[in-house]
Amino acid sequence: MGENNERNIYRAIVLVLGLVAAIGLIWYLGQGGEGLQEDGIFELFSNLPDPNNQGHQGE
Repeated sequence: MGENNERNIYRAIVLVLGLVAAIGLIWYLGQGGEGLQEDGIFELFSNLPDPNNQGHQGE
């Protein structure tokens, strides 16, 4: 009986991950795929501000 419950937990996890992936795909397609042409999703992270530069330039 415990094995059946464990299998149901794994099925629920896979179902949730599938739903999240489907929602993400629908969102991405709803954006028209814009903004992710050249570097893909890594372009989103390439323009982050430098955490070491706290606005103290010229000191």
